[in-house]
Parts: sequence; C-alpha cells; structure tokens
Amino acid sequence: MERPIKQNSASRFSIAQIALFTAAGLVATLTWFSASSVAYEFVGLGLIGAIFANATGAGGGVVFIPTFHQLGLSESAAVATSFGIQTFGMTAGALAWLVKFSNKSEEPKGSLNLILLVCAIVFIPSVLGLYSVNLLEWSTPARFDAFFAWFSIVLGLCILATLWRFTRGQHLMVLSPLDVVLLILLGYIGGIVTAWLSVGVGEIIAFYLIARGFNPSVAIASAVVITALSVWSIAPMTFSADSMIAMHIVLAAGPAAVIGGLSARFLVDRLPQFWLKVFFGSWLILIGAVT
Repeated sequence: MERPIKQNSASRFSIAQIALFTAAGLVATLTWFSASSVAYEFVGLGLIGAIFANATGAGGGVVFIPTFHQLGLSESAAVATSFGIQTFGMTAGALAWLVKFSNKSEEPKGSLNLILLVCAIVFIPSVLGLYSVNLLEWSTPARFDAFFAWFSIVLGLCILATLWRFTRGQHLMVLSPLDVVLLILLGYIGGIVTAWLSVGVGEIIAFYLIARGFNPSVAIASAVVITALSVWSIAPMTFSADSMIAMHIVLAAGPAAVIGGLSARFLVDRLPQFWLKVFFGSWLILIGAVT
C-alpha cells in the first residue's frame, strides 16, 4: 500500500502567509475603491511598478518617476509620492521574499542569514545617505530629469552586464571583509541617490552582489528588503504635514502595490530570470532614452 505523501509544513505555512497578505491587500484595495477621492487610473501603475521593483530588485521609482514627470508633478512631489507607494509595495515584497527563504528545505543553506547580514550592513549607511540629502539639502548633480535618465540607462546596462552570472553553477555564500567595506560605502551612496530619485540603494546592492557571484535570487531579495527598510526610515518626512506627497495617488496605487509586491516573487520563481533581466534591463534603457 502506498504511503501518503507528507506535505512540507514550512511550505504550507508560507502559502498561508502569502494568501493572508494577498487577501489583506485585496481588501484594502476594495476598501479604497469605495472612496470617491481615489484616482483609479493609478491602480495599474502601483501594480506594475511593484511587480517590476520586487522581481528585479530595482525600486518602483523607475516606473513611478517618469509617469509623475509626465503628469507635471514637481520633483519633491514625485519623489515623496514614489516613496509613499513603495512603503506599501516594497514591504509586501520584502515579506514575500523573507518567507520564501525561511523555507530551509527548498533554499540553499545559509541564504536567509546572508540576506539578513547584507541588510544589517547596508541599512545604517543607507539611512545616513537619505538623511544627509534631506537635512543638509544636497541637490542633484544635474537637472532632475537628466540625472534620472542617465541613472536609468546606467542601471539598465548594469542589469544586462550581470546576465552572464545567471549561468553560473556555484554561487558565493560568504561575504569577505572587502565585501563588507564596499557594501557600507555603496549603502551610503545608494541612500544619497535614493533620496534624490526614490530609487538607488536596492539596485546598487543587487548589482554588486550579482557581479560578485552571489545567488541572483539572494541579491534581489536583499535589494528588496533593504529598499523596504530605507523607505520606511524616511517615512516620517514622506508623510509629514510639510511633505509634497500626492496622497490621492498613494491611496490608489499603494494597495495595488501590495498585490504586485506579493506576486512578484512568484513571477521570479516561474519565469526564466535570464529573460526577465533582459526585458527589464532593455526597458530601463528605453525609459532613460526617452525621459
């Protein structure tokens, strides 16, 4: 007689968590839909931006900022609104990635510890970079739209440049002392860029880890978690009374971004990461070229 197949309890727990978060996001979205002040046209923007951000490690700002620029939002309003949406989407995505790597039976040994270590190293420098710009009022080194365009192009090229790493059989699992020093430096630089554009620290960290030979999924998860922590660290300014944030956009796009953030991890699991990177890298270059 055949023995019943024993299901993995960790997998069931993970699925239950994801279902709970998805249901919460759906309920929140439907609740906000009932408010007449919600700008429904931004729901798709939040969904697409969060999927992009959490599937690649690139912040949702690369989707949001060009849209807000076309709508005529000021630089301050565009960045604050992008941060506001990302507090929804990146948080959901970070939880989904952490749940995935908490299942030790399916992921390489030590993956979760590596992600948490990277985030612990990068978080404080990133926050220092964010607040350096906001408190010292550092301005972008070039006109805002030009700086964003160049950053998008460079980011797209960097994503394409890491493609050869996706065919690597073995991946690094331990940070060297030099890695720690460089991650601290990159965290601070990334925090500065993030304060200017609402994107930066996650992308820079993901690119570095992939280029060094770490597992691409670990790199993306680390980027998503550190971005979520970074946007929450600046939340007191983002949602302050003096902020230029467009709350009607956040209320529409934010709950949809929760669903996008949760679904992105499953997209990465089911689609070839190589071609996913080719698409998003090429798309970023196109966005930068037309911005």
